[in-house]
Amino acid sequence: MTSSILLKHNSSHHNKARGITNLSFRNRYLLFNPDDLVIRDLDTIQQFAFNSYREIFNRSMQLRTDTILTIYEELFPRKYEAYSKIDESSDYNLILNDDMVIPSTVKSLNFDHSYYTNIERISGLSNSNIKQITLSNDYNKQVQPGVLPQTLEYLMFLEAFNHPIIPGSLPPSIKQLFISNEFTHPLTQPMLPRYLEILDIESFAKPLVPGVFPESLTELSIRLSEESEDSGYLLVQGVLPSNLKYLSFQHLRCNASDLPPSLTYLRLSDQFQMTVECNLNHLTALTTLLYFPIECLELGIPKNVTTLSLTKKSADGSGGDEFLLKRGVLPTTITDLNFLFIRSLRIEEGSIPSSVKKLHLGMYFDQQLKPGCISEGIEYLHLGQIFNSKLQPGDLPNGIKTLFLSDCFSSVLVPDTIPNTVETLHFGYYLVALQPNTLPSSLLSLSFWEYRHTFTFGVIPPNLKRLVVGSVKYSCDFDSNTIPSSIEYLKFRNISGTLQPDYSNLNPMLHRYVNSDGKDY
Repeated sequence: MTSSILLKHNSSHHNKARGITNLSFRNRYLLFNPDDLVIRDLDTIQQFAFNSYREIFNRSMQLRTDTILTIYEELFPRKYEAYSKIDESSDYNLILNDDMVIPSTVKSLNFDHSYYTNIERISGLSNSNIKQITLSNDYNKQVQPGVLPQTLEYLMFLEAFNHPIIPGSLPPSIKQLFISNEFTHPLTQPMLPRYLEILDIESFAKPLVPGVFPESLTELSIRLSEESEDSGYLLVQGVLPSNLKYLSFQHLRCNASDLPPSLTYLRLSDQFQMTVECNLNHLTALTTLLYFPIECLELGIPKNVTTLSLTKKSADGSGGDEFLLKRGVLPTTITDLNFLFIRSLRIEEGSIPSSVKKLHLGMYFDQQLKPGCISEGIEYLHLGQIFNSKLQPGDLPNGIKTLFLSDCFSSVLVPDTIPNTVETLHFGYYLVALQPNTLPSSLLSLSFWEYRHTFTFGVIPPNLKRLVVGSVKYSCDFDSNTIPSSIEYLKFRNISGTLQPDYSNLNPMLHRYVNSDGKDY
């Protein structure tokens, strides 16, 4: 049975306590359930003087779950730091001391960047109920067996950590483990927790040998630096667990035949090796395939892949030479297609399957689009980072709902160039003044990274609900009555002040974030 407390309060409407679940007012008395209250919040209530109820409140805190504690070495840890901000997202913030006791309700433990003392100093840590620990960037102490609690499920070592992991020091209860890029020690079979499910590691000493990863592992991310590249970093046959679902590896050599058929997500490395005899067709469960070399397309894509990103190998990393995408090469299962780093990509008419709903043309695409190059079924189209070729009516098919023009796009647009199905349109640094009636009436959301011109009458579509202009350096102006009454969200970083928008006829509930002095808001 849930109890309630009746407290007399000076104001029948004033209440700042977070977590009140049952609330009513009776003759200037306040009835509420204390189980969800945090003691810190009670202190924010003006003229709170019910100290006799503190014990009841403390007991109610014991019913809380998933409470967060942040520990600081000291409030002003170093001479060059003027201030160490208290973590407002935590339920508790404590300065480290020898008699520190971790509240029994704490399930998540964070260490501020000032913390570098060995965690063995924290009394009661091993007997706590903590499930998640995130160590500080400066923490570089070896973890001894018996220090971490047996309830721990999530452990993150950040930037500085570089000590061998002693077998038995990581509790078998750990399911998620993150190790930073300073770690230079080998991974050995007894080192990793027995029931580990997710491992994210940025560095380690070679080699990887079969059995190093527990069979419970379902997600593995290995992000080695380019300096780590050599023939010794190999995912050889038998290294990867048979039940692995998610694999992402960078700067690590691997043969296609060494990948387990259980994979559903695969992000390939630059050093990935694939031949006609050694392809990915055995990965029948795979649905997401990223950084696949476009040169290998004709060797086949696993039949159930729906999300595909393509790149092109080149010695200088520039994306390679010109590549022609031919009809019938891509499977008809693809719904999300991204051309990452392919220089001089040319798209043959009909080469993009009609199954594709989301298309990103990548970093280097800047070829003239012709009718039929972009399939009719696409609903989301991103023209990439440098696209600035001229667009004509009919180049973009009807059916597109979200359109991102590139950051570099500044070609003149004429009416009917943007299909009348587009609801969300984003410009980058658009340097051309838009003319009235150029944008489709279907638009609901319009945004710019930069627009230096006056919004004249008729430029903004009549049904638009959201308008954002992000530039701080350059200002934009408005003619009178240019903002339609349909606008619900309006955001500008800089308005010149010479022609301010007329808000008198707009929705009084408009979310308006307008700053005319160029400062952040």
